[in-house]
Amino acid sequence: MDCEVVILAAGTGSRMGSLTADKPKCLVEVRGKTILDSQLEVFRRSGVSKVTVVSGYRGSQIKRRGVQKKHNPDFATTNMVWTLFNSGVFQESDCDLVVSYGDIVFDLAVLQELRGNKADVSVVVDTDWERLWWERFSDPLSDAETLRMDSSNRLIEIGKKIGTLDEVMGQYIGLTKFSRSFRDSALKIWKRLGRAAEGKSDEFRQMYMTEFIQHLIDADSQVVATPIVGGWMEFDSQTDVELYNSKKDDFL
Repeated sequence: MDCEVVILAAGTGSRMGSLTADKPKCLVEVRGKTILDSQLEVFRRSGVSKVTVVSGYRGSQIKRRGVQKKHNPDFATTNMVWTLFNSGVFQESDCDLVVSYGDIVFDLAVLQELRGNKADVSVVVDTDWERLWWERFSDPLSDAETLRMDSSNRLIEIGKKIGTLDEVMGQYIGLTKFSRSFRDSALKIWKRLGRAAEGKSDEFRQMYMTEFIQHLIDADSQVVATPIVGGWMEFDSQTDVELYNSKKDDFL
C-alpha cells in the first residue's frame, strides 16, 4: 500500500442550515449520493484501500463498510489541524497520506494529479478558481484567501486575507498529500507549534489547515502546489449544493 487517506469530517456544518440540522455535513446528498460516498468512490477507483474518517458532530451516523472511523470529542472547540493530529492517524502508518476535507467532491483526475506529485507536501490548487467563486459569491474577495507560488509551483504564501485579486494565483481546495518521508517531520513541527503556543491554547486548537501549511512553508519545508483547472466542488452552504446539482452534466 503506497497511500492512505484521512477524511476530516468533524465540523458542525453550521452554514449549511437545515441540511445539517440532523446529520454531519459529509452525509449531505449531492447528485443523489452523499458527499462522503462520492469521495469514497473516487478513492477506491484510484486503488486506495485504507480510508479513515475522523468524525465529530453527529459522528455516530457515519458508518461505511471497510472504512475506519476515529472520533474527535472536542469537535465543537477545535479545528481541522487538531482533528488530524489528535486522531492518531498521522502516526499509524508508513506510506503517503492524503488528507481531505469532508465537504468537498472531486473527480479521479484531481486525485491522480495529487498522487503523482512527489513533493514532501503537495497541495491541490485550482488556478481557475475565480470562475467558480463568481458563481458562489456576489463578491469573490469576501471568501478568497491569498495564494502565491513561484515558477516551480512551490508555495510562498497561503491563507491570508486579500486586498486585490492580484494576490491570488489559485485557491486551495482542501486536498493535501504528505509524503511518507515527511510525515514524521510534519508531526514534529505541529508539536513544536503546540509547545510555542503556551498561554494561547485556544488559538492552537483552532488552527486552520492553511495556517499549518503556512507554518510548513515558513519552516522551509518543500510545499508544492498541484495545479488543477476545475473538477471539484466545495459545499459551504445550501447555495453550493443547489449550484452543483444544477450542473448535472458539468463537473464545474
